[in-house]
Amino acid sequence: MFRLVLLFWLLSSLALSAQDQPILSLGKVDSLYSEILDEQRPYWVLLPNSYDDTTASPQQYPILILLDARRNFQMASGVIPFMSRNVQIPEMIVIAIPNTNRVRDFTPTNSTTGPEGETYSAFESSGKGDQFLKFLEDELLTTIDSSYRTMPLRVLVGHSLGGLLACEAYLSHNASFSAYIAVDPSLWWDNRLLVKQAKSDSVYQQPLDSRLYIAAAHKQMTTLDNSSMRLAQEAFFVALEENSNQSLQVKFQHFDQDDHGTIPLPALYHGLQYIFEGLHLSSDKMLTYEPAAIVEHYRAFSEKIGFTFTPSESEMKLYADYFFYRNDEKEKGLAFYQMNVDNYPKSYQAHQYLADALRELGRTDDAIRHYQQSLELHADNEKVKAALGELLGK
Repeated sequence: MFRLVLLFWLLSSLALSAQDQPILSLGKVDSLYSEILDEQRPYWVLLPNSYDDTTASPQQYPILILLDARRNFQMASGVIPFMSRNVQIPEMIVIAIPNTNRVRDFTPTNSTTGPEGETYSAFESSGKGDQFLKFLEDELLTTIDSSYRTMPLRVLVGHSLGGLLACEAYLSHNASFSAYIAVDPSLWWDNRLLVKQAKSDSVYQQPLDSRLYIAAAHKQMTTLDNSSMRLAQEAFFVALEENSNQSLQVKFQHFDQDDHGTIPLPALYHGLQYIFEGLHLSSDKMLTYEPAAIVEHYRAFSEKIGFTFTPSESEMKLYADYFFYRNDEKEKGLAFYQMNVDNYPKSYQAHQYLADALRELGRTDDAIRHYQQSLELHADNEKVKAALGELLGK
């Protein structure tokens, strides 16, 4: 597996040569041969910061499939870790896909008609979006699931024609994705084909359970940001609202300060906020909530989104240490340590830290029990062996 190396030139004197410049390595490049598309398809991988953390239990992560990798990967590799670090979203595995034939892969039908009715010869290869979605479902996601610790919560993010593809997948009840972010989608495609589909009763014969976030650029600075683009987007949203017999999880948001080129950044941020709405707990609340309230918060969020999420083991350890050792709130700190044991019963560290706290409180029998459980999970922990030996008088 090759390294994807992104060069960030740091401020330095002009005399320094390129070889002297520091570099940052970001993500990995891999590829697979697609039988469906009959071509080799590269993909870029960004793993969460905690993925290889050996001080916490191995976790499973949601997947974000990002189209237009060359344009969007670097942006997403900043936004997503930032948001997860602030617990606005869970940590995610980002899989970004470079294009080989964008028009072919992202469009639902063969059409050479532009947004204003003009003919574009560049669209002649269009209409293979269903095959590209099948590639994502049957080949790429299968490969990612077998290679990484994933959970079946997947978000598809597409811009412009990629946003059109996201809307197509949403209307087709695609079971591979739980949520979609359609960034300034080209819903004018083929005389508003998807707008017409959104008005069809057949779309609503089964529930549209996925979440869909649509971002619309309104700055009108380029030819693409024209009235046909926006009117088609608005007509699509209205069609969903007026024709559905259920309460849909769809949000349509305008960005008056952004054009078609700048909207991917705010759209990704606000789209992820919408999809994972209800997860975030501010640090103020974390410091004032009792651990039982935090457990209930995550239980309610998990029920709402349909997947189980628990508080980060590493983050809860920080709060436990703060209350137990620094703020002299021993029982509250102990409850945070116990929360980690309850959420991560196979974590030898969780049992060890709870045992350390119990030992300090003089609860020797309980401390011994958790030290023993820690050693059962990780027999080579010399610190735990020594602590247990002291308590057992060895």
